[in-house]
Amino acid sequence: MTRQLIQTNHIYLWCETFGKREYTPILLIQGSGAQGILWLSEFCEKLAQNGFYVIRYDHRDTGQSSYVDYNKKPYQLKDLMEDAKGILDKLELEKAHIIGSSMGGYIAQLLSIHYSERVLSLTLMMSSFLSISLEHAFLESNNKLPLPLPTKAFTDSLLKIGPVPQTQEGLISYMLAIWSAYNGEAFSFDHVYWTSLAKQWVTRTKDLSASYNHRLAVNASPLNRESELQAVHISTLIIHGLLDPFFPIEHAHALQNTFSSSTLNIIEKMGHLFHEAFIDEVLDAIICHLKQHDA
Repeated sequence: MTRQLIQTNHIYLWCETFGKREYTPILLIQGSGAQGILWLSEFCEKLAQNGFYVIRYDHRDTGQSSYVDYNKKPYQLKDLMEDAKGILDKLELEKAHIIGSSMGGYIAQLLSIHYSERVLSLTLMMSSFLSISLEHAFLESNNKLPLPLPTKAFTDSLLKIGPVPQTQEGLISYMLAIWSAYNGEAFSFDHVYWTSLAKQWVTRTKDLSASYNHRLAVNASPLNRESELQAVHISTLIIHGLLDPFFPIEHAHALQNTFSSSTLNIIEKMGHLFHEAFIDEVLDAIICHLKQHDA
């Protein structure tokens, strides 16, 4: 694996690659507030072992990438899309398979809309054509959104967590509580492994609160991409957990109906957290999809 800082759009983005440079590239895009390491190393390594050049990266305002003063330089989802494109440009990759999780799925969709010539295929995990942020979880149930809001159990779990702690030990516990809320009532994750990941997460974070700028970016962006996506003719794999508390399963079915060429793979015991128990099942679906559209 190779790690580097890539300068694009006047910022630096940390990225890490797996596999041989001559392999077909895959760009992995994480969700709101998430660092690239949330794409678990085992998953990235197995993708590389299947003949792909895999790239994961930290969004701006997370991990070891640049931090931005949002008040002075506000940004939207399109700017995060340009960050992703900038990585492809700097690595001199003409095209890539794009895999986006949650908000990363929003960014992947925007790439397919604005830079379709750069996209070999799309994989959208636990995502939606609606730009929903965490604030939407607390909207009244009589809102006018065409798809369900996050579940009450999810919002209740968040309310119990409380404010962001100031100590390193407190931040580790905070991250575990956040991940547990997103996992919901799905198959439990390995707390020993995820405690280790949380320690790494906290160590490589300069300012955890800066990652909340992603919510502002989502809220400042157009809410609905459905009509634009209907004109996208890129083969798309949709992977969604049946027990997703943030995007109830209706979001996955709506995505499938939006794309002219799409396949839906529902994972029964998965929530809104891609953890180690699902690596092989997700990998099988993705490899089958990518091999059909390899360069």
